[in-house]
Formats: sequence, C-alpha cells, structure tokens
Amino acid sequence: MICFPNAKLNLGLFVTARRSDGYHCLETVFAPLPLCDVLEVEPSLTGRDSLYIVGQGEVVSNHDNLVVRALEALRLIRDIPPTSIALEKHIPSMAGLGGGSADAAFMLHLLNDRFSLDLSSQEMEQTALSLGADCPFFLYNRPAIARGIGEELEPLPISLLRGVAVVVVRPPVDISTPEAYASLGFSIGETRSGMTPELLSALRGGNLQKAVSQLSNAFEEQAIAQYPEISLIKEELYQSGAFFALMSGSGSAVYGLYSDAQLARQAAVNPLFSDFFCWQGCY
Repeated sequence: MICFPNAKLNLGLFVTARRSDGYHCLETVFAPLPLCDVLEVEPSLTGRDSLYIVGQGEVVSNHDNLVVRALEALRLIRDIPPTSIALEKHIPSMAGLGGGSADAAFMLHLLNDRFSLDLSSQEMEQTALSLGADCPFFLYNRPAIARGIGEELEPLPISLLRGVAVVVVRPPVDISTPEAYASLGFSIGETRSGMTPELLSALRGGNLQKAVSQLSNAFEEQAIAQYPEISLIKEELYQSGAFFALMSGSGSAVYGLYSDAQLARQAAVNPLFSDFFCWQGCY
C-alpha cells in the first residue's frame, strides 16, 4: 500500500511565550503544500522490519527515522507484524516544510489501513503528537491556525489558497529548529504578541490578500543575519511577481505566492536558483 505525504507551509509564525517546561508557544497557519514524498508499506517477507530509502538503500540503524518511530509507537497499542517500509524523499529536510512529520503522520494512516488496526481519532491524534508537535496537522491536512506548541488546530476555509501558485526555494543551508528557538532569547514565562484580531478575521474569512500584509516569521530576521541568501531569495521572488514571500517555519526554505501561475513558472527557472532546491506548483 502506497501514499504520498505532502509538505506544509507556515503562513506567518509568531512565537508568543516560553513555558515552564522550556517549550515555546506559537501561532501560525499551517497550509498543505502539494510537494510530496512517496511512502509504501507491506508485510515483511523476511520476518523483520526494514526501511529502504530510495537513493540510500536499506537503513540499518533506523530508529531515529520518524516513519520507524511511528511504527514503534503504534506497536505500543496494537499488534503489527514485521513490516517492510520504502520511502522516496522529495521534501527537503531542515527546510521548515515538515517533511519528517508528514511522513510520520501518513505512516499512521497507512499502517491503520494496511493492517486494519481500527484506530480511533483520539488514538491517532495522541500517537501523532507523541511523534512531533506538527504531526497532528498532517492527519487532517487542511489549512489551520495552529497554537500551543503546534498541536491546537483551528480549521480555516479550504478555499484560503485556491488558485494561488507557489514557488519554494531552499538554499543549501541547514537551520536547527532548537537553535532557532534559542536565538529568540525568550525567558521562562515571557510572552510576546501574536496574531491580531484583524489578521484572524481575514484568515477566518478566507481573505488571503488581506491577511498577508500582517504576516511575519519570528525566525526570519535572525536567519537572514546568519544566511543572507535567504533575503536574496525573498527579493528575487518579489521581483518576479510574488504578492507575498516569507521563510517557512524555522527555515531555510522560502516561498513566494503568486496570483499568476505563469509568473510562478518563470520564477522557478531563475538562474540565481540553479544551485538551490526549487519547486513550483499550484493550489
């Protein structure tokens, strides 16, 4: 059985507090992005679990991989036979696009369907959250405001991005999410402002053009200070006709949103992006 885990974009990201347990609270919009990995699961013919990653071969030490962790997490509540897993990666890692979390969440769906586990929604959500704060989003995979550490989801109109073209550019820069949070300098218990009532109203009404004027990313300024190419990418996307451009998550991927798909296609072949990962698609 096969599925296609998709990436996500952060339409804005506000870090609002640091909790007593050290975790940070945020407000963001998660939006599904039709850039997909390929994930396949079948009963093992060898009597043992295996993970094969296209381009890498079989991964011997695989317990850090989120699809394997998803399998192990479900085995705590269900009997699952030895499983053969094949994963073909297209979503770049350490990009702020949620590729690992997407693979984990889709793995839960895949195992549930392939082995008829009859998991409840609550079991799926709890298991997903144990794998990562943004994993529950991928279970439902529709635009949503995320709060808390990313697990509190408020669905938004599916039409929010309808007709919008997108270009995603990731420079060859790896940004550690824990280090990105640390760079914000939050003290325990400190709070900062999040989404305004005007922004929330625009998002809930599906008015993307109004919303983007109030969107920002708390991680972007520090990322640009360390990696100026992120700013260069944003400038090029705007110059090519994007009505909005921003870094996604903790980076390093930057996306541009376009009303005209032809402009997006032209932007994606910009010679300045030739050494970068670059993807273009439409909602």
